Amino acid sequence: MFEWVYTGSLPTLDGNPERSVGGSHISAWDTVATYKLVNKLRCIPFMDAVMSKCIKNHRSHSTFPSMKAIGKIYDQLPQGAIYRKYASMTLHYVISEHRSNEVMKHWPTSELHELLLAKPDLALDLLKLSRDQEPGQHVKNPKKLIPICTFHVHGVDDPCKDRE
Repeated sequence: MFEWVYTGSLPTLDGNPERSVGGSHISAWDTVATYKLVNKLRCIPFMDAVMSKCIKNHRSHSTFPSMKAIGKIYDQLPQGAIYRKYASMTLHYVISEHRSNEVMKHWPTSELHELLLAKPDLALDLLKLSRDQEPGQHVKNPKKLIPICTFHVHGVDDPCKDRE
């Protein structure tokens, strides 16, 4: 947090990546705990910076938040938190668009079932996303949505360094 306050940027998330399409990425710092703190403080620029760093990290390592990370996001963050939106959209994308053996290894049906039973808010968010999906349309990969501001909390017309 001090680095962001004094430099305006966050440290790298690079830790120990599991380099597979369906895999997850072990970060050097805890984005969920950091987001939880800045959400409580309502520090919007910092909230947006955490989301941008997280999404860019997932893009660069071709990974998604793990099931464990999604569970943690739903355990620690309140309803309406934009990080929950990113997590639920990721899960919707993985379930709807990925059926390779590699993805199934990282996202087994039995574990997904346990996750949804344990996190009713996640199950409801997933159901809403499924119902809102246009028939015949592919689910979009949330980490590839442009702009990243889709997962920011700043105002629609507010300037953003991450608009692409």
